[in-house]
Formats: sequence, C-alpha cells, structure tokens
Amino acid sequence: MKGHDKQIEEQISKTMQMLDGLPDLKTSPLFRVHVMERIDAIDRNRLEHSLIKGRLNIRMALAALLIAVNIGSATVFLTSSGKSGVADAGDAIEQLRDDYSGPELAYYAETAIVADNVRNEQLPATENGKP
Repeated sequence: MKGHDKQIEEQISKTMQMLDGLPDLKTSPLFRVHVMERIDAIDRNRLEHSLIKGRLNIRMALAALLIAVNIGSATVFLTSSGKSGVADAGDAIEQLRDDYSGPELAYYAETAIVADNVRNEQLPATENGKP
C-alpha cells in the first residue's frame, strides 16, 4: 500500500510541476463583462420561455374551463323537461317583447313606419301586386 501511495504522490508532484511551468494566460480587460452579458442573456431567454409557457398554460386552462362550462350548460339544457323548457322560452320571448316595445323606444318604431311609408310612395303603382 505504501508503494501505491508513493506512486500517487509522485504523479501529483509531476502534475503540479507541469502546471507551474505553464505560461500565464492573457485575458481581455472586458472578459468578465462579456461573460456576465452572456449569463444575463441566458437568464432572459429562460425567463421569456417560462413566461410564454405560463401564458400557454393559462390559455389551455381557460379553454378547458370554457369547454367544461359549455358541456355543463348543454347537459342542463338537454336534461330539462320539455314542457318547462317551452314555457321558459315563451316567457323569454314575451320578456324580450316587453323590453323592446316600451315607450322609450317608440321613436325608433315610428321612424321605421315613416320610412316604410316613404318607400311605398316612391314605388310605381301596381295592379294586384304585379307591375
């Protein structure tokens, strides 16, 4: 064992002597600045990549939520009884009619009637609906 340890120590000392004999390396004064710029660029790329990946994850989650809501609403619509659905649709139509036929919208209705009358007066006279 002692012989083996001695051999290892000799190899280490030879290696250290070779390293001591190497000439000093000359580096640019801006070497550190260039290295730090490269590191910052890598960090920015990683950040941009993670932001894009995060946006895609959010978009996918919202799309999945939208699909789930659509499937849920379709299920509720299809499983509701037919009679109540028809009554609800009739009530909805009646509500819309009430909402859009109030006195505050009468001006628009009268304007449409006047426009129809003017258009009818400008048409040539016809007999029995034929020219």
